[in-house]
Amino acid sequence: MSPHRLSTRRRMLQQACLDDDDSMNHDDEFAPEKTLWKTILQPWGWIKFSMGPSRSERGFVPASLAQYDIANIQKHGVEGTHYAVGFKGLAIMMRRHGVEYKAKPNSAMINANNQSVKEMEVEGVDNVSSLSCCTYWC
Repeated sequence: MSPHRLSTRRRMLQQACLDDDDSMNHDDEFAPEKTLWKTILQPWGWIKFSMGPSRSERGFVPASLAQYDIANIQKHGVEGTHYAVGFKGLAIMMRRHGVEYKAKPNSAMINANNQSVKEMEVEGVDNVSSLSCCTYWC
């Protein structure tokens, strides 16, 4: 990544944190992470998904893994490395890896993804990318 682009992203993050200080609900311990999500991570392509028995908990996946199925990431990935659970998990992941973290898929994730694409090709599905996206968002 170019130094100019890196410095622009850092300025955006700093500004988001400064803006958040004035309007932050100080009762919400994860307000900074929520602001980080809205202002930086979501525009950069990170994915937020619902999970848990009641689907009320949120999970987060780095943009570098957006091409993989969420269930595949959860099954074969490592929490805190490939995905985060809740805003607390997102905070830990950001402290550990930084805002510009680009998670790399492990071999099990790649194999599972390749297998699901092959299965869809056998079934005659033409548009694999829109189908996998629709599985979770539609």
